[in-house]
Amino acid sequence: MLDMSLFSGEIRPRQYMHLECLRVFLVVPWLDFFLHPTAEIAKTFHVKFCTNLSDVKEDHMDCLNQWWLDVPVRHFRRLVVGLVAGLQALVNEGKREVQAYEILLSTLNLLHSINGASNRISHDTFYINNLAEKVDVQHDYVNWVQSEKTQKQTQFFWMKYPFVMNSVAKEQLLHVDSKIQQHMASMETNQVVSLFGMNLVVGDPFFTIEVRRDRILDDTLAALLNEHPSKMQKPMRVTFRGEEAEDHGGVRKEFFMILFERLLNPDFGMFTENEESRLSWFSAVPGDENSFNLVGILTALAIYNEILVPFPFPIGMFKLFLRRELTLEDLLELSPTEGKGLQSLLDYEGDDVEEVFCLTFTISFSVLGENFTVPLKNDGDNISVTNANRQEYVNLYVQKRMSEGPHDQIAIQSRRFCEGFFSIISNRVVNLFQPRELMELVIGNENYDWDLFKKIMQYKGVYHAGHPTIVAFWGAFFELTVDERKVFLQFLTGTYRLPVHGFTGFQAAIQPTASHLLPVAHTCFNLLDLPDLPDKKEQLRRLRVSIQQPTGFSLV
Repeated sequence: MLDMSLFSGEIRPRQYMHLECLRVFLVVPWLDFFLHPTAEIAKTFHVKFCTNLSDVKEDHMDCLNQWWLDVPVRHFRRLVVGLVAGLQALVNEGKREVQAYEILLSTLNLLHSINGASNRISHDTFYINNLAEKVDVQHDYVNWVQSEKTQKQTQFFWMKYPFVMNSVAKEQLLHVDSKIQQHMASMETNQVVSLFGMNLVVGDPFFTIEVRRDRILDDTLAALLNEHPSKMQKPMRVTFRGEEAEDHGGVRKEFFMILFERLLNPDFGMFTENEESRLSWFSAVPGDENSFNLVGILTALAIYNEILVPFPFPIGMFKLFLRRELTLEDLLELSPTEGKGLQSLLDYEGDDVEEVFCLTFTISFSVLGENFTVPLKNDGDNISVTNANRQEYVNLYVQKRMSEGPHDQIAIQSRRFCEGFFSIISNRVVNLFQPRELMELVIGNENYDWDLFKKIMQYKGVYHAGHPTIVAFWGAFFELTVDERKVFLQFLTGTYRLPVHGFTGFQAAIQPTASHLLPVAHTCFNLLDLPDLPDKKEQLRRLRVSIQQPTGFSLV
């Protein structure tokens, strides 16, 4: 009856609708089936709901938008969750109901815009989490890019609605975009000649870099800063001078791991590490700006070549990439004690802030052992922090501390960093990411499925899943604590974090070694040398000994 009376295709009283009639759009989402629709319900109910919503007069729509801002958050969330569920049901059906998709997505786009201005619910509430499984988003992206070139965008593309894509789908877009860029770079930098009627590409389809181990920083800086970005967008291969190993991925991984370990070392002077959080930030030490450009380029190349890197920065770093404003929350993550001091200033309930805190509009820095004070605004030394201006003080403090630095050194360093990053990677796709998603793309996440880890493991030599030594190994592995398993993962791969897609598509292997040895990891190849020892207790003991060794990256 509700469907017949309110959402019939024939009843669309656009010009006669009274303001009170709009309340139906607040009430309907509380129907139980609104959250758990089948594809058929989505087509007959959710689509009609959105169709009628699109017929609301403009001034009434403004009123409805304001209601969605004023109602309790749970009401707004339920509306979004229900419409996403309807869209999800249609996608799962697999019939490509383009018209229905567009009607639902148009309404979700409106709600997403409202949420963007108010931040009422989490951005991931809009995600269709299995979209990348049900839809070929890479093919959709390629067609969308092509349509942009031909200026023919009348057909449906998921890329028009990127807010429904989760990090897995966005990662696929980034990688297909990198393939497009790499292909274009290969075609631009190679010659095409005709031989016996066939077009042949002459030239190196790879971006090949040769470095000396003992001069890896100097050689890399020289190679990257003198190369055109289009060439660096080609698939990368690395060789260490004087070594015969071919780069099938392992050498490239080792290259990035060594470089980032050295570049991010506080002793190198580019970044400083907070002793409390163990996170790093720009040092504000005047120096060679090209080094920051290099780190930005390397970060982009690591993403392009699907290498996770040890990147000990807070989420604020990724906000800089996305040109998002840094807040007190970001300072709390980087420097907890410093951030808590500012938070206590804001939380103080007395009316005597000036007398209790005795602050002026200044900030102190320590650079190369020199301590000095910088005003946060003109004549800041003589402006006291009061109840009335404390929020302004905190905002300026965070901006100077994290975004500008003394003499704008942090602004200069971060700008060069971002310039290097975006000289390689397309901001068209990067800008689709949320800061935390971009962070997980670079450094990985901690979404562990240890049973899947066991399932995807490959074996070499005499080893196989049923081999007594392998059975003993997994018995020992699952007796490790969760923290110990993370340490083992770092021992094996060089990082305790996982790609965006987790262990799915992850590659690692175990090969036999002499029974009297300890387990050894070839980190660059995710390869474990495991002693042939079918004794779970002894396997556990040796595992713990190996993973506790202070061997840095455990490179063999």
